[in-house]
Amino acid sequence: DRMAWMDEDIRAAGHAQMEAWREKAEQIGWYDYMYGVHYIVPRVYPHLMAENLKYAHQNNVYGHYNEMYHNAGDGPKAWINAKLMWDPEQDVDALLQEWYERTVGPEAAEDLEAVYDYWENIWTERMQASEWFIRNKNNTYLRFNELDYVYMITKEDFQFSMPLMESVVEKAETDLQKSRAIKLLSMFKYYEASALSYTKDIDPILDEATALTVLSDIEANLSERVEYASKRGPLWDEFSNDPILRFRSSRWYEWSGYNRTEFWHLADYIRHYEPNGGTVTDTVYQLANQDDSSHFGYFVNMLHGLNEGSLSSYTTNSSFEEGSPEASPWTYWNPNGTATIERVTDISHSGEASLLVENSTHRAGAYQIFDVQPGLTAAEVYYYSPPGTDHGGVRIVAS
Repeated sequence: DRMAWMDEDIRAAGHAQMEAWREKAEQIGWYDYMYGVHYIVPRVYPHLMAENLKYAHQNNVYGHYNEMYHNAGDGPKAWINAKLMWDPEQDVDALLQEWYERTVGPEAAEDLEAVYDYWENIWTERMQASEWFIRNKNNTYLRFNELDYVYMITKEDFQFSMPLMESVVEKAETDLQKSRAIKLLSMFKYYEASALSYTKDIDPILDEATALTVLSDIEANLSERVEYASKRGPLWDEFSNDPILRFRSSRWYEWSGYNRTEFWHLADYIRHYEPNGGTVTDTVYQLANQDDSSHFGYFVNMLHGLNEGSLSSYTTNSSFEEGSPEASPWTYWNPNGTATIERVTDISHSGEASLLVENSTHRAGAYQIFDVQPGLTAAEVYYYSPPGTDHGGVRIVAS
């Protein structure tokens, strides 16, 4: 993924690798990952693309394969790439101007250019400081499925972009130009709904002031996040029948707008710091006893119910207290046949028992099947790994 060449050290390493290959081969081919719809905001970097392709042309690169999976939201990216592959010495700014004017007309072109220039700056300047980029820049491709790049996107980015996109629709002149402008605006509505509903993990809560601030932030923002999240699926469905908007990828990430870390860190704070009650406990109690059918009302009611121990459980025999070595109604899942799965009583979190899973070469565990009702559900698991364990993981899967 040569977008990573925006980092000077990564670019130098890539150039050094090219120089080593030039000593061995007269012709070189590039494989690149210019992914588009795998990301939930427009990933555009035309000037960096132009620099890279000019370098490729000057260093005997004769073939270039791209994994792009783009749609209209990627703007000029695919067209610019195709044009520069024919002639990398072309003026990329002149090409961009041509694309903007041809797409939405000369009157709307300036606003459309401003939007894509803005997002190019986000990706090639702001994103370099992100933990996501720093973590991934040495990889073969930047990992789009690690969505914490979205942490770098703000509400202000869409307060800048959306009025300009609406202006593009207004200023487009011909029917074809206006149709394209409307499609681009629809795509930016998807970007906005995705970025502003995706939640950032928060740190554990260690003091009362932070807990109260988190509660206040949830009350202020949760309904908006949930509303944005609810728009994503219908837009995906709408785009699936449009040849220039459909997602040329089956990858889909879904979320509700609720933030699991907000919920569990608040729950943990109450457990650990207010076991006998306190300001946060009282605040949650007061909020939960209001007649509030909002998303925040559902949130605090579940938090209060968890604290009070009044929530019913979907699972039966949740802590494996009954049975030996089976723990009915849990079904043991051992697809490779290598794992040992049994109920044991020498280690437990609460009560006297737990489930031992060991010697799994890939995946193994236990599951239950039960009916669920619409609404919020909270899932929690406690696990123990013996000293010396250096790999493995635990996952809750609901399907």
